[in-house]
Amino acid sequence: MSGRPPRNDDQASALNGAKTFLAMCARRGWLRAGVRNEPGADLRVQARIELALQAAGWDGNLSEEVRAYFSRLVSETAVARKGRPNNEVRDGILAMVVDFIVEEYGTNPTRQGESRHQRPESACSIVARALADLEVRPRVREDTIRKAWSRYRSNQHKVGWLK
Repeated sequence: MSGRPPRNDDQASALNGAKTFLAMCARRGWLRAGVRNEPGADLRVQARIELALQAAGWDGNLSEEVRAYFSRLVSETAVARKGRPNNEVRDGILAMVVDFIVEEYGTNPTRQGESRHQRPESACSIVARALADLEVRPRVREDTIRKAWSRYRSNQHKVGWLK
């Protein structure tokens, strides 16, 4: 993260970038509640993200792991389950978008809860705005995004490979 405060045009660029990427994820059904992260699913998530980035004009090549995965891919089906939906896939994607905004635009990842309306936009609030603008349902609150980012930020869900 750079030491400079984010400019308004940086925040607008971050919002537009988040909306573009999240719209692709929503069209592919990856932001739905209940999409489970099964054993070995991390590679599927990475493959989905790399494909979405390529569709958005990313000039990188698919990683070797993703190419190998595609060579043995069969299919994936969502299974309806009772109880609270498992949102691991959605939360992992949201955490990666937050990390990307932090790294690319120098925005703070979160805001302090008591000063939410006094502080400038955070990466979590930008992602929440992008999801709201895209009318992703069910609605995902900023606090939910913050919790997802807190859970996944120290895992393998880093975005260094996105650049």
